[in-house]
Amino acid sequence: MKKRAVIILLICALIGAAIPVSAEGTQAYTVLASEEPVYVEHIEFNGLYGFFRDADTDGILDPSKCNYTYGEVTVGGFAVLCHVYMRTFDITDASRFSQTDISDLTQKTLKDIKDAVADKYLKCITKTYYLRLAYTADETTGEIASMTVKIFFACGEKTEDRAELRSTYIGPLAEELAALDTGERFIKLNGLILDGRFRYDVDLQSRSSVVGFVSSGIGVCEEYAGFTALMLDALGYENRIVTGTVNGVLHMWNVVKIEDRVYHLDILQNGPVDAEGRHISAGRDYLLVSEATVGRTHTVADIYKDLSSLALYDYVFDGYPESFEGSVERNGALYLPDVPAGTAVSGLCDLLSGGGFIRIFDNGEELGADAVVSTGCTADIYVNGKTLGVCTVCVDGDLFGDGAADEADLDEIIRIVMERDEENCAETVFFAADMNGDGAVTVTDAVALYDAVFVKEPEPEDTGEQGEEVIAP
Repeated sequence: MKKRAVIILLICALIGAAIPVSAEGTQAYTVLASEEPVYVEHIEFNGLYGFFRDADTDGILDPSKCNYTYGEVTVGGFAVLCHVYMRTFDITDASRFSQTDISDLTQKTLKDIKDAVADKYLKCITKTYYLRLAYTADETTGEIASMTVKIFFACGEKTEDRAELRSTYIGPLAEELAALDTGERFIKLNGLILDGRFRYDVDLQSRSSVVGFVSSGIGVCEEYAGFTALMLDALGYENRIVTGTVNGVLHMWNVVKIEDRVYHLDILQNGPVDAEGRHISAGRDYLLVSEATVGRTHTVADIYKDLSSLALYDYVFDGYPESFEGSVERNGALYLPDVPAGTAVSGLCDLLSGGGFIRIFDNGEELGADAVVSTGCTADIYVNGKTLGVCTVCVDGDLFGDGAADEADLDEIIRIVMERDEENCAETVFFAADMNGDGAVTVTDAVALYDAVFVKEPEPEDTGEQGEEVIAP
């Protein structure tokens, strides 16, 4: 009883007002702090960071769990009207702290929470953050008996308005895009944002509201990134917000995960603007690109470095082969028959219309462009760090895979024909021996190989006439 008698209540509002970490204790904060919390989350102190790290924006700003008001807060020295939400937490392990910890705890807690939400949509709509901490303590020992943390988010939009935007505007657009394949979907999304319905605010008056961005048609990077994030959410893509600079100017953009690959996505920077902020074109310079590509002009803030480093590849929208032209499936594997003897790697890639996406290997070692392919070499389609297909090369007449069609190969094809041993041949031998591609190894193939090995093209006849000398101008 004696200990309880000496516990006194130290009012949190005094501490919060005395240590304004992110904004002053202005009217909206004071109004909410004086209200009875609509919901109290019971949590250990170290769990605060994890709570905000794991919760999404709608979960954090859930109207059923937040006290809410629309009122003035101070942002950058100016009074600004905002939608202000307050989340209340009861710290269940408060007794491990003392009164001397309070100042550091207040500073550290707000910083940790801002870091925890830094890559969420919440970052796009929050103008400022604020925190108040209340506690009771033993007057004699200074030991904390109870602690309440109230965290405020001053936002440019209301949760209910964002929900309506999703259902009436974002949802229908996402439904149209969902019917497209991945590449077309992102090209369409890029064009949609840059098609004239939105323009950049050249006066740099940030509204921190995607709801306002859609209704007014004007915004800065926060609104572009936020709108993109809502579209990606609706399409089912895991995505995050990153901040940093572009050409030295503070900036915000998106990253998105597609099929286990992370890409940077900065649609605003794809659309250069005129003097009034209207987009004059829709490029693809920053449409699903790697850290290396975005890093040519962008600098990612340190807090996002780990996330950014996952973006290893640029997405390839078109121009790569989806399969091997002329390949044949046999016993569950793909083979590429009818490759002429003496074909170089570069020639085979041209034959397959592979551009720079076909790689040729010999016993696991990648061959250079001038190397001659042989039976048993493998080819793969390699796009964005992902192998899309593999097949085995079969060169006409090169039954032994040594890169030459010679007398040894001829002897072997004759043996196969004479002994009718076609069924026992390895697939590579079969396809190399089937010179005419009719699906069987016959005398016709033996004759074709004989002609290739022994019958030489006649040398051009020397008429003894000299060509006319031409002197270039």
